[in-house]
Amino acid sequence: MHDIAALFPFLRPEDDVVLAFADRAADDLGERDHIPPAIVEEAAALVPADERARLVNAFAHRYVRRWASVVDAVGDSAVAERALVLSAVRAAIGERRLPPRGMLQEVEHNRAMLDTPPKVLLFVIQHGCIWSRDDAHAAITAFAKTPRTELRRAVGVVAAARLDKSHRRRVRTLAGHLARQLPLARLPRTSSLLEQACAEVAADDALADELARESLSIYVFRLSIGRGLGAAAFN
Repeated sequence: MHDIAALFPFLRPEDDVVLAFADRAADDLGERDHIPPAIVEEAAALVPADERARLVNAFAHRYVRRWASVVDAVGDSAVAERALVLSAVRAAIGERRLPPRGMLQEVEHNRAMLDTPPKVLLFVIQHGCIWSRDDAHAAITAFAKTPRTELRRAVGVVAAARLDKSHRRRVRTLAGHLARQLPLARLPRTSSLLEQACAEVAADDALADELARESLSIYVFRLSIGRGLGAAAFN
């Protein structure tokens, strides 16, 4: 349960006070490698009872057997519920943090490949904060049965079939987190491209949907590295 919200992007708090805290916490953390447990605890303490219930029900009603298995394993539903809420606020803080500085510097210098605002946004966005791990596994299963020359198309079919307004909202939410922190110090090109991309995706449903679909391919590719699938499969 510690990492459950990192696997399911719908597990995010919606309370304004909690989200404002997450903004401040992400800004204060900067490039630190991890989010200290004390900060997560402080954020979780702000989550109202009805919001806690909403988060738990969002998962428990969608994944009845999984939730029952967790509660059985833990032996106490209150402990499992608390772990889920902690995971949700941890994910909310994490997705508000800027991408690693090295990634942003790559945008600044790689004019050949990262040459349009949508490409830049797609490069730096957190793909696992758009699609669930179940979506990614469905795509992996689909291309496991597909000739290597058609792997990208196979993932695209899954993305098109599963795409809904929640993925568009997630793209826009993540873009909004980036936009809030622009411009970036000493990265004028990156700042300009991201500012344009964030504005475009906020106004253009088709672009937001396209970036969501493309993000599944990247997410699947990164997950598949450990399974021995090379980059050539997606070229």
